[in-house]
Amino acid sequence: MTKEELKAYEEQLKPCPFCGGKAKLYNRFGWWYVACRSFRDICKVDCSTIMFDSPEKAVKVWSKRGKAE
Repeated sequence: MTKEELKAYEEQLKPCPFCGGKAKLYNRFGWWYVACRSFRDICKVDCSTIMFDSPEKAVKVWSKRGKAE
């Protein structure tokens, strides 16, 4: 994946639902996940998705938000 493609995916990410901080797309051993970049600095919540076989799936799950009641 090129830097431009990675940037395009990261631009689709919504902020962390807990602290409002930026999220980042990560790849580990061919598996993709999204996590809050503010962890340990501001957020204090270890917020991330599970690992997926594609960046599209990880971005979709991270950016999905439920409706508040």
